[in-house]
Parts: sequence; structure tokens; C-alpha cells
Amino acid sequence: LHISSSWVRDSRFWKLVDQPAPKLESFSFVMERECDVEDNLTVLPRIFQDDMPKLRNLALVNVSSWPHNRFANLTRFSLEHQPPHIRPTFPEFLAFLAASPKLQELVL
Repeated sequence: LHISSSWVRDSRFWKLVDQPAPKLESFSFVMERECDVEDNLTVLPRIFQDDMPKLRNLALVNVSSWPHNRFANLTRFSLEHQPPHIRPTFPEFLAFLAASPKLQELVL
């Protein structure tokens, strides 16, 4: 599933990512706005009710934080165009890595 949007306040978007996705293997979300200003960034909440056991690939672009999900089966994670002042702390980053033991590729 690939979602590319310039505006995510549309309730249809949130309804889509708030449903369980037990067969979802790949999810990419690209916020099509410049991230020069913090207000232009999108905070992604917990997605797919934490029900995505087959998710292997996750890519987030211009999103100010990754979702607060557990991604135990991820093999590839890409987090792009995230300003330094928004990035997770080192302990948060290590906790994410520890919770994703199958991760093989990380793109920052």
C-alpha cells in the first residue's frame, strides 16, 4: 500500500490506517510537503490497530515521527526527510531496533 498525500486531515485517510491490516506486507506513506517548517510535518499515530503481522517493508517520508507500533517482522525500514530536532532520542531508536529483530535494511 502506497499513500502519497499533501493533506492528511481527510478523515478517509485516518479511517483507512485505523483498520487492521493482517495481510499488509508493505506500507509507504509520503507526505508531499516540504519539511522546512515544523508545522508542515505530519505525526503518524498508531496505525492499523497494531494488527499487521505480515508487514515487512515500511517507508515514511516527511513524517515527523514514526508510529508507536511494534514492528516485529519488519525487514526494511526507511525514514526520510526528518529534521534533526524531530528525530527520536538514541534510547528510543535502540528500543525500536530491539523491537524489530528481523530488520535487515535501515534507511535514514
